Amino acid sequence: MREARFIDESSARAVVRSQFPVSDYDYAANIRRSNCFNVVAETTAIVGFASLLVEATPELGSESWRQYPLYLGVIAIHPDFCRQKIGTLILKELARLSMIKASHHAEMHLHVSSANEGAMKFFRARGFETLRQEGKYSDGTEGNLMVCAIKALKLSS
Repeated sequence: MREARFIDESSARAVVRSQFPVSDYDYAANIRRSNCFNVVAETTAIVGFASLLVEATPELGSESWRQYPLYLGVIAIHPDFCRQKIGTLILKELARLSMIKASHHAEMHLHVSSANEGAMKFFRARGFETLRQEGKYSDGTEGNLMVCAIKALKLSS
């Protein structure tokens, strides 16, 4: 697990597209932004990517994202590497970076589709709670706004 570098952008984009083929936003481009923590997981190639928006600006993120100082825009694991604790390791690294570089923020936020039961279960098992249903995805499913105190993240499993 490590912070993403500029040369990781195309590989990170491929991992995101493997999970979210119709996403309207190019999350891998966040690697070029200073107000995001971007993390990659790699074996012989990059197999996981996440981007955490730290301080939102008008040019980065939707209006709803800008309401939350630490906002997990995306976490994606290549399908061949799912269920191998890579997502947990990525969250652990994002929490570590947040405590060091953005310690003035105590909570991490994210949206997840109510139809994505696997993601909902994953985040709940790590301490996230649903605050409310908020927004709709392009497929018509409800979005759930979830939050977790960084120090309360359950990252041992």
